[in-house]
Amino acid sequence: MAATTYPAPGNGYGTVSDGTVARGESITFSGSGYIAGETINITFQRTGGKKASDGGWPAPPSFSVNADGTGAFSTTITFPDGGNGKGNSGLAATRFRGQAAGRIAGSGLLMQGSVMPHRLMLLDTASLYFRAFFGVPDSIRRADGTPVNAVRGLLDMIARLTTDYGATHLVACWDDDWRPQWRVDLIPTYKSHRVAEAVEGAPDVEVVPDALQVQVPMIRRVLGLAGIAVVGAAGHEADDVIGTYASHAKLPVDVVTGDRDLFQVVDDAGEVRVIYTARGMKNLEIVTDAVVVGKYRVLPEQYADFATLRGDASDGLPGVAGIGEKTAASLLAAYGTLDALLAAAADPGSGLAASVRSKLAASADYLAVAPVVVNVVRDLALPTLEEAGARLRPVDDDSRRELERLATDWNLGGSMKRLLDALELCL
Repeated sequence: MAATTYPAPGNGYGTVSDGTVARGESITFSGSGYIAGETINITFQRTGGKKASDGGWPAPPSFSVNADGTGAFSTTITFPDGGNGKGNSGLAATRFRGQAAGRIAGSGLLMQGSVMPHRLMLLDTASLYFRAFFGVPDSIRRADGTPVNAVRGLLDMIARLTTDYGATHLVACWDDDWRPQWRVDLIPTYKSHRVAEAVEGAPDVEVVPDALQVQVPMIRRVLGLAGIAVVGAAGHEADDVIGTYASHAKLPVDVVTGDRDLFQVVDDAGEVRVIYTARGMKNLEIVTDAVVVGKYRVLPEQYADFATLRGDASDGLPGVAGIGEKTAASLLAAYGTLDALLAAAADPGSGLAASVRSKLAASADYLAVAPVVVNVVRDLALPTLEEAGARLRPVDDDSRRELERLATDWNLGGSMKRLLDALELCL
């Protein structure tokens, strides 16, 4: 998307002299090359100079303008006087990431603005807080001894991810049921090695370290106060929530996960990519169509069939005995889909090798149900992004005060500040 520097060169610079902008100065912001009707947000923040009470400027108020039908805008604002009526050369402005930026010469007033292209970020939340728990020392605790390493780690992850990848909408996707019974009914071994306690008529209890389990309610509370949407679905995993939103979003999507199962939702044409965390936050990998092909020699839309054939011990999926990654990729390259491969296996004249036919036949019962287990659900009845409150915004005063109190009481340190600062960028 085009973005034009504003104030545009030669337009609206106003009177600048002696390193100050005159008190009450009017400055015109203008630009072109935007989308018709698009909102341009401009905000300011002091980063230096005198306080207003000492004669410096207070920060000008934020404002928004809409591009006209030609994709252009022009608006004029008057900057407030300082406390003693003098201008101030030490005011720097706006925390935007700056796709459009300009500096009033000699004034020390930096004006940046950006048209923030909407982008949805979907968090595989449990994947992230498990990673935070094992990646941040558990010596970080509240005064009462309760560990908070997962809380702090997750807040830092969210602050960095939303800032670095330009998220305007965010959903923390939740495992309302980490091991849905309907998947277990099809493949009883599904995640069975992670069951701490089987529960009749309710989700089984997952093996989770006690020191992490106690932090999950804290995570939910902080996310709620920060205005971050948390969405789950009864009888479904976070992967299914992600699959549904990613498949129907009307804006670009980033899926943040350490689970390669979600490579199946990658779709360059639909602007869906995965930010893969398996190698840690310092080595994030952007997974696109080409990356999936490069890793596994299958297209993203073939990945679920590939995983079905190969199996996945971490999820209790046996796969087809004798068919590993290379063979699975070769078969899908030749036949396209698992359904087409099974049709070829049933056709004596297809030319499929007898050894492969035998392996597929031996796993016929598994292959009849595994695709339903492996494929993420893409048609859940979920709240819209608007209904869920997915739009990121600065935290309101009351919630901010409560979060700052919790930051102190729970020893969340700079992690809370970094999250609040990141949300201040979202207007």
